[in-house]
Amino acid sequence: MTDRYHHGDLREALIQAALELVAARGLDGFSMREAARAAGVSSAAPYRHFADNDALLRAAAQRVARLLSEAQHSAIKQHDEPLLRFRAIGVRSVGFAVAHPEWFKLMNTSRYLDRSDPATRTQLQQNQRAVEVALEASVERGALGETHDPSVIMLAVQATTYGLARMFLDGHFSTEDLSQEQAEKVAGTVLDMLGTGFLEKSMRDQTAP
Repeated sequence: MTDRYHHGDLREALIQAALELVAARGLDGFSMREAARAAGVSSAAPYRHFADNDALLRAAAQRVARLLSEAQHSAIKQHDEPLLRFRAIGVRSVGFAVAHPEWFKLMNTSRYLDRSDPATRTQLQQNQRAVEVALEASVERGALGETHDPSVIMLAVQATTYGLARMFLDGHFSTEDLSQEQAEKVAGTVLDMLGTGFLEKSMRDQTAP
């Protein structure tokens, strides 16, 4: 993690160093001095772009939000059916948290996810819009019951995926060293059970054993 700073891209080098340090040590083990050392620059250099530790971690949290969005879009591309796309976003969100637990904690710490920052707000809106598009398409295709408020469906899925992610990371499951694939399998099963309550009756009949 040294000598990564070149061609004037100091800000990017520091963000990448911060992400690696947070992944390895967690938030408690992070310092801008360590990030500077990892980027191969002097301890004073980061202050050209970041006022303090928190400022650098806010930039890192914004980057995590973008990486999560990219992971979700990758999952979406595997499906044509809107309802499966909607499901895939939730499943991949849980998998991302398990694969990158410290990043997940960083992104969900209000101190570092600065929603007042325009760039961060735009990224979060893009993340949210991807979920809304899949949900709206599922309603239009008749897969989801019209009697259900889409915003309630959205809240239920978000609460479920966030809750599952926290349970995995907080050790509520007995399985040690849970893989991303295993976490996504569990998430898919839970979302399928939750989702049947929102389906039109015709689709519930199709999914019944």
